[in-house]
Amino acid sequence: MSHIRAQANRSPATARIEQCEARMFLSVAAKVAADPPAPLPGGEVRVYEPHSTVRGQTMAEWTQDWWKWAWSIPEDPTNNTLPNPVYENPLNDPNGSLAYLGRQDKVFFLGGVYKIITDPATPTVYRTRTIAAPTGMPILFPVLNAASSAARPTRPQTAEGLINLVDNVNMPLAHDAFASLNGVAIQDVASYTEPSGIFEASFPANNIYSVPVDRQNQPWISYSNGYWIMLQPLSPGQYTLHFGGAFGATFALDVTYNITIVPQGLYNKNPYAPWPSPQAEAVKAKSAFSDVKIARNPVLAEAPPSVLA
Repeated sequence: MSHIRAQANRSPATARIEQCEARMFLSVAAKVAADPPAPLPGGEVRVYEPHSTVRGQTMAEWTQDWWKWAWSIPEDPTNNTLPNPVYENPLNDPNGSLAYLGRQDKVFFLGGVYKIITDPATPTVYRTRTIAAPTGMPILFPVLNAASSAARPTRPQTAEGLINLVDNVNMPLAHDAFASLNGVAIQDVASYTEPSGIFEASFPANNIYSVPVDRQNQPWISYSNGYWIMLQPLSPGQYTLHFGGAFGATFALDVTYNITIVPQGLYNKNPYAPWPSPQAEAVKAKSAFSDVKIARNPVLAEAPPSVLA
């Protein structure tokens, strides 16, 4: 099998796994598209080294921004119950229609899956998402990651406590992490460990982290760790990103991203048909960001109503 190489030689890093209380945030794998994507030039793709500085920020700082992005987008918990859940946050995106929410400027963030671990009989969460992204932007995604914040009163309230919870309780449960692009494997995924350092984050009403009302919309110390990979900007074309793994025996992720990279100018002109989803419009109205972008992809526009649930 071909392998993906980092931009330069690197020493293996110690693998750590973030633990998020009884909840974990993960991003994962992709299945092969019906029409196989073109092979990568030279059989490999360029990724940034762990701890790199990219566009003026360290990788750790980018992971902090990723969490602020993910936590800032509300999702009404009364809407995402079975049998007809309505998702509003990119971490629970059912198909790619929510991938454009929030700020996507210097680096394009890909979300994972947010899951409360309650059913050991069905530990794996599968997602297949179809999106477009512009040329010229690195793409950041967590293969396996976890975080904790003092915003929840039941979590550690000190920096030391948060770091201990994530690094020494949660991350040791991580295993079988993998990632590939167009079938080309990224080697030694666990060596891409990226502790965030302590940072401050705030949580809106109806946040996915279940922060109570009296602690919302104010800064709280937070911490994250996990296996983070940042792809260098991709050329126009079709790509299938596949990544995933597991925490212990009760939570596994397998998510597919089918990505179309389009020239920056065309992407800014929104060449795709608008996403005809009342759900997406509701998210746009509720988002804390003013520059929300809704998915615009003709493949998604043809999705049956059941896919939108």
